[in-house]
Parts: sequence; structure tokens; C-alpha cells
Amino acid sequence: MTITAPSSSGLDLSTREVYVNATHAFVTATSTDNVSVTLPSGATLGPDDYLPLPRVGERVQIESYGRTVAGVYLGHTDHGGGPVLTAFVLNGTHVQTAPAPVTLWDASRSVTDTLTPEDAVIEVMTALAQTCRERARDAARHQQWIDGLVEDAHEWADEHDLCSRFDDFCAQHDLPTRTRDYDVRVNVSMSTRVTITRSASSSDDAEDAVDRDDVREALEGMFGTSLLADVDFDYETDGTD
Repeated sequence: MTITAPSSSGLDLSTREVYVNATHAFVTATSTDNVSVTLPSGATLGPDDYLPLPRVGERVQIESYGRTVAGVYLGHTDHGGGPVLTAFVLNGTHVQTAPAPVTLWDASRSVTDTLTPEDAVIEVMTALAQTCRERARDAARHQQWIDGLVEDAHEWADEHDLCSRFDDFCAQHDLPTRTRDYDVRVNVSMSTRVTITRSASSSDDAEDAVDRDDVREALEGMFGTSLLADVDFDYETDGTD
């Protein structure tokens, strides 16, 4: 087994899976000059158009979602597009399922050691990754089945006017309970300041010229609402008599 320390400029890109930025697709490069890569379609991508991903068997380490993920890279789950990649990383005898922004899986930053295991070891790792991938698919299908069953059960419960005991049953079995819309009225007390200009011979006369409707109108102009009903205020007049 040969171990070499990679660098961002010296990373071997040949036959390496890459993430295509424009399409969010994962494609294995057919050839490279170690700067640009050529895809099976014949398209050539420059260094700003793709991210190289780790190879099976390479050691990786990333910091994601508040935890450190380190070990041997096995591959990733089925990817439906988007900025997050969920990878399988072997740490000792445990396989971690590690979701992270795809940029963190850039091999130039995530690979700590480039391993070249024997072909038989690569085959075992690839088979292990496939098993993990199939389990992830099974878990996703099972969750979809549960979600569909719960949705149908909720509709049936609503149609037959079942009481809260149905929701209690769902909660006891860690299933989502029914939800409904509630109107919540909130009484809000607040303090703010508005300025109302009045021509007068004194500050007392200016204050006397301002009434509750003037204050309400100023507040409505400030907050864009006509729902203000109760207005309490006092005076503070700028200027001298």
C-alpha cells in the first residue's frame, strides 16, 4: 500500500469522480491534464467548473455540522442534485453516514492521505459502499411508506370525526399527529414617537391643536395599518416660545 500526501495542485484527477457545478451532476472524468478534465460526453471542464471528489480508499477529514468526520472514503449515496452530498466514511469498524456541503468534499481539501490499496481491497470497499447505499434506499422507501400511511390515516380520522385519542395514539407510537390552523390574537403594548407639525403661536397652542385622530393618522402612516384602536400619548414639543 502506497501513501502519499496530496496537494491541491498535485492531485491526480484521472478517472476521478467530479462534481459538475453547472448541472449538480457527478461524473467520472475520462482524461485530464490535471487542470481541466474531459467527461465521457466529450465536454471539457476548466478548474472553475468542477470539484474533484475523493476516490474510494482515500483517507478524508472534514468538519461539518459541528462534528469531525474522518476515515476512509467509500463513496456516496444516490444524489438527486443540489449542494449537499452524503458520503460513507469507514472509521475503524463503523461506517459513518456523513452529509455535508459538496464543497467540503472537494478532494483538494478533504483528502488527507492518498491511498492506493490493492484491487481486492478496493472491491471490498466498493461492495461495502453499495450495501450502505442499498440500505439508505430501503430506509428512504420505508419512510415514504410511513409518511403515506400517516397522511391517509389523518384524512380518515378527519372524515370520521375521531377525537384527540387518535392523536394520542400517534404520539405514543412516535408518529406525527394531526395539525390544524389556529387564529392567535396577541395584544401588543408598544411605545413609539411620531412628529406632527402644527403652526401656532406657542408650544402649548401647538399641543392643543393635536388630537387623538392626528396621532392615529400619523401611526397609520408609519405602520401602514388602520387597525390601531387604542392610542395613549403625551406631549414633547421641540422649539422655544
